[in-house]
Amino acid sequence: MNWQAGDVQARNNGGIGPVLVWNEPDGLWDIHCDRYLFGDPSGGVTPFQNAGLIRKSGGTSTTGFGVYLANSGAVEADIGTISFGGYSNSSSASLSISLGGASPGSGYGRISFSTPLAASGTFSVNTRNGFLPSPGETFQVLSFPSATNQFECVSGLDLGGGILLQPEFSSTGLTFLAAAYTTNASLPQLFINTTLGGLASPLGAQKRLDCIRDE
Repeated sequence: MNWQAGDVQARNNGGIGPVLVWNEPDGLWDIHCDRYLFGDPSGGVTPFQNAGLIRKSGGTSTTGFGVYLANSGAVEADIGTISFGGYSNSSSASLSISLGGASPGSGYGRISFSTPLAASGTFSVNTRNGFLPSPGETFQVLSFPSATNQFECVSGLDLGGGILLQPEFSSTGLTFLAAAYTTNASLPQLFINTTLGGLASPLGAQKRLDCIRDE
């Protein structure tokens, strides 16, 4: 599904019950615009069952989901913002963002929730176009009114080149702070971050382990 332009409305034309949208495990819902997905105006919840990949790869502003997303697959914001009006996830779910610059929206993707987030599954970071942030730069990647639980794994924090992303959780969001560390291929370095609730460890060229809390 390539969503290239215009708003989308999931509606039941005279049928009984709410509309159900399925994105299967091998499915891709690729967003190229800054538009809105509306639910059924006849009433009832319009659930979006995502077992595949929802990806925003175009549009530097906001794409809104006015339907309830039940996520057991992946949501990836490469650019712009994906905004969810209702959301739940399972332990197999993943959220990810892409860093390609320092400007929010045009440089990196963000995900926002208008309802409380019960975190589960994994959160990952990837970079594109060879981007490497400078120490001290920040990236506000998640926003929510409140949150409970925690991600089982936050990965991709060691960007290479002596730059590490330090996660900073607040009551309303997640921000990454780019920090420098001295690279030495022969000596492992361990970083302890209490805001993450675990350990983040870049182990040089031989092994990188961002999630070792359960090891």
